[in-house]
Amino acid sequence: MKQSRVTGHPHLISWCHMLYDLLYRSSAATMLELARDPKHLGADIAFLGVLHTRGQNLEHHPHVHYIVPAGGLAPDGSRWFQMDRFFATLFPALQGTQPPLPPQVQDGAL
Repeated sequence: MKQSRVTGHPHLISWCHMLYDLLYRSSAATMLELARDPKHLGADIAFLGVLHTRGQNLEHHPHVHYIVPAGGLAPDGSRWFQMDRFFATLFPALQGTQPPLPPQVQDGAL
């Protein structure tokens, strides 16, 4: 198996841990912010994230999969909101939110 340039380099292991932490924090914050927005769901949600560091071809491809219940609580905890309309607006809202990779990552220098 071919070793990734990023995780195979011993000096970059801590960089990967920082990247994974940033990936988790930013994606979780985005999920919470979109769910709390009244034009999407208007509720507090819970979710479980699973970090995958490799893609199907076993190349370095960090990404997070989330398991999300079918609804959320009103901010004051008084009622339950169904998630059906949240999913209808979540994906268009997320399009184009992935920031570009730094040039040294794009050209394979790392």
